[in-house]
Amino acid sequence: MLIHHLSPHLRLVPTTLALLGLGSFLVLSGCGDGGGYAPVTDKAVEEAEAHPHEEHEHHHEAPHGGHLIELGDHLFNAEVVLDKDAGQLIVYVLDAHAENAQGVAQEQIEFAVEGGDAIALAADPQESDAEGHASRFTASGDQIAAIEDIEHLHGSVTVEINGESYTGELTHDHDHGHDH
Repeated sequence: MLIHHLSPHLRLVPTTLALLGLGSFLVLSGCGDGGGYAPVTDKAVEEAEAHPHEEHEHHHEAPHGGHLIELGDHLFNAEVVLDKDAGQLIVYVLDAHAENAQGVAQEQIEFAVEGGDAIALAADPQESDAEGHASRFTASGDQIAAIEDIEHLHGSVTVEINGESYTGELTHDHDHGHDH
């Protein structure tokens, strides 16, 4: 071959040209139309700041003003409401996003009070519940009247939904309002 007879410096020229050609090809063909990047808009920044931990935390608003309890791995929710005026403890069974009632075929559910007696809540169907199902459960009496504030109620609720049993804990996150 003729290349072996060239000076050592000239032997590098074909290799250098080949590498430059390959690099140019990759640069020109790899990222057309701006590389797939979109400019950052003010709206995108506002949305990101409004939901900084959206991918790590998932919070929903309680539709009746109570405390939400996650049932299952983001499958359902139970909302616990203390209505002091009516003297009732109410548990609503809701869908995964706490937007719609989820009727269950139980006559009662229990709220296991931390350090106290369990509270039996009787089925109290809402108008939208199917026959034989309830998405609302209520309890009243001395045990409920003795609850000073929902913030003082700790425990868990167990609900059977579609043949599966789900238990969730009522906790109070005092650092971040009432997101549960």
